[in-house]
This record gives sequence, structure tokens and C-alpha cells, in this order.
Amino acid sequence: MTGDRYAYATLERCVAFHHLHNPSARPSAADVATACHVAQRTVMRWRAAGYLTASQADRAACALGYNPICVWPEWGCPTASDGEAA
Repeated sequence: MTGDRYAYATLERCVAFHHLHNPSARPSAADVATACHVAQRTVMRWRAAGYLTASQADRAACALGYNPICVWPEWGCPTASDGEAA
């Protein structure tokens, strides 16, 4: 995705694969909430929107035990053109 929006469906796939050990399952909101250490209502908002913001994606990935780039490859690494040291 572009900007600071990261697909909720990708988070669901990560939870299904790594936490439910069933990559073909669609985790419930309760499953995702438990795995990400957030309220079920938060997951319902993410699901309704279809995306997470960068800060939400960061917190969710870290709660799952991953760096956000492992969940969302489009997170990318900073480059010199982003104002970061290469």
C-alpha cells in the first residue's frame, strides 16, 4: 500500500499462520485482538477500515513478536533520500 496505510488482511494472514498455525483460516477479531494485545473493538475498526496506520502497524507487529517489515514488506527501510543516514 502507499503512504502510511498497511493492509489489515496482511495482519490477519500473519495471525492465522504464526499464531493459529492454519494459514487458510480467517482469524476472528478476538483471535487478532488477543495476538496483538489490543481490544477487540480496535480490531473491528481496523477490519472496517481495511488498513492500519504506521503507528498501529508497528505496535501490532511488535506485539506479535515481529519487526513491521517482516509483516508488511512494503514498510521498507529508510534510505538516504528519506533523510536518514545510509
